[in-house]
Amino acid sequence: MLTVFLVEDELFARDELKYLLSRIREVKVIGEAETMDEAVAGVEKLGPDVIFLDISLADGSGLDAARQINKLKKPPLVVFATAFHQHALEAFELNAIDYVTKPFMEQRIAQTIDKIKRLTEQQKEAATAAEAKPQKRKSKLAVSQGERIIMVDMDKIVYIGTEDRQVVLKTVDARFKIDTPLYEMTYKLKSAPFLRVHRGYIVNADYVEEIEPWFNGTYNLLLRDGSKVPVSRSYIKEIRDYLDF
Repeated sequence: MLTVFLVEDELFARDELKYLLSRIREVKVIGEAETMDEAVAGVEKLGPDVIFLDISLADGSGLDAARQINKLKKPPLVVFATAFHQHALEAFELNAIDYVTKPFMEQRIAQTIDKIKRLTEQQKEAATAAEAKPQKRKSKLAVSQGERIIMVDMDKIVYIGTEDRQVVLKTVDARFKIDTPLYEMTYKLKSAPFLRVHRGYIVNADYVEEIEPWFNGTYNLLLRDGSKVPVSRSYIKEIRDYLDF
């Protein structure tokens, strides 16, 4: 059963979304909220698999709510469900699994749930496979580039980031524009030395040469190849713990 939490301050829209989700087998809505504070508290308490989150809330932005929810120990997958098209890029930089617009269409919501089911099934299969065989660090990473699958040496990856609306993978000797979404790269590179340092960047900590204090409590990481990658306040604790500074 896929558990879902709804965050929407318009009652009609929330009821419509709840109705459409109720028509899908193996989906259960376990909670609802109208505000940012209710959303964060409800998700932390109930631990849903997925949250459908409106961007325009009475007490703030759903984007800010997503940032807080992403800091939880076990954050849910986030689907932005909104009337606003212009926030799609920022939403995906926050690792949103999907972005659906109002008025909600039954077929579109069903497509989103199918996508989530495929992803969660892949994650379960990967976890089962990992438990069934001895752990060893992969030496190659498969990434999509158009119709090609490129095998990249993981030891040579410097960073992966979103630049000009395109996911970029930078190695010590090349720079690839890839089709693999950043949220998927986060899952593939979930172990050290790869660290999420920003909503738009994953860095290989082995290539960090200098930590530069920046504006308003943030930092820049100066990397061995000359690249500069920002560290947002949301990820400073993890970076401090790993790099011990």
